[in-house]
Amino acid sequence: MNELKKVYNETEWNKDLKGMSLNKQKLNEMVMEYLVIEGFQDVAHKFALETGIDPKADMEAIQRRMEIRTSIESGNIQEAIYSINELDAEILDTNPDVYFKLQLQILIELVRNGTADGVKEALQFARTELAPRCFDNPEYLSGVEEVMGLLVTPQDGRQPELLHFSQRQNLASYINSVILSSQGKENKSKLPHMVKSLVWSELRLSEKAIYPTLFSDTSMQS
Repeated sequence: MNELKKVYNETEWNKDLKGMSLNKQKLNEMVMEYLVIEGFQDVAHKFALETGIDPKADMEAIQRRMEIRTSIESGNIQEAIYSINELDAEILDTNPDVYFKLQLQILIELVRNGTADGVKEALQFARTELAPRCFDNPEYLSGVEEVMGLLVTPQDGRQPELLHFSQRQNLASYINSVILSSQGKENKSKLPHMVKSLVWSELRLSEKAIYPTLFSDTSMQS
């Protein structure tokens, strides 16, 4: 009930916040780290100009990672593979699991085609490119079977999860992380974890007080 909670208006809340030790420089550095890791070159450049924070990264390298991400999210997997090999051929040569994930996405894109030619190409690609890898690595077989199952299993009107855009997004993020690791760079930003912690803190605090919130509409809760 509202009467059991302390109520803060915006002026009171901001006054209390001034007494807290918030290091704006550290927060800006964390935002910059996120932008660099995720490959948002243009935003990182503008943020650097506005805040004076050094990205501590080669902007051209960020751009190349962004291009690879865009290729994957657009379904142009062969183009992404070519770009990765141009960047560093050892990434795929020394990581067969990574290369298999990209090849499996090629199969998904062929299945997505949905035409007779697409089905024919999917079967051919699975037989010539993926089957030999499954023979050497039996753990790959379940992934191929799941994709091929889309060709024979009637759908209930909903788009299969493998054909969701999120499938491409997840693969793009994974490849981005692999590239960063191969370069000996940090591949996971602290910012998402911090935001989740702040949201959780707001939800817990809203049980005891009504106040202007940043992430959730807890101020309206009773």
